[in-house]
Amino acid sequence: MTTTFHKTATKRNKPSAPAKWIYKNIGFDPDDTLDYGCGRGDDVEYFGIRGWDINGDHEPLKSYDDFTTILCSYVLNVIPSEKERKQVISHIQKHLTWDGNAYLTVRNDKKNLNGWTRIGTYQTFVDLPLPIVHKTSGYIIYRLESWFNLDKPQEYMDAV
Repeated sequence: MTTTFHKTATKRNKPSAPAKWIYKNIGFDPDDTLDYGCGRGDDVEYFGIRGWDINGDHEPLKSYDDFTTILCSYVLNVIPSEKERKQVISHIQKHLTWDGNAYLTVRNDKKNLNGWTRIGTYQTFVDLPLPIVHKTSGYIIYRLESWFNLDKPQEYMDAV
């Protein structure tokens, strides 16, 4: 399937920098990890984790599919609507185990993130009300815990 979302997924022959950093510094069990919006599946292939493409190339998640770790890299940057981004975050959260964590990676190169690109893709800077676990000039990794209330982010940030 070729969509504008797939145009944003670059082909790599190694795992993404955020996935490598999370695996090395936080760790995850590939058998209990989901790569949400896996793009071309490079991280899925490298780590042997389950991938789910938000555009439907893989079997959709069942309501009972829960994961200890969910990776979501560079997905939120390509969604134009804040409402849709919240829906994606909510969907991810619903598939976390009670003690699970999702790691949401967004691009951090603000000067290149200004809406529709010349190849027809969308890129925007996304600032989330979540704890940052790692930040570089290229990306920010946020941690989303299963109990976070999207409608009351300040309560969550005060508790962290």
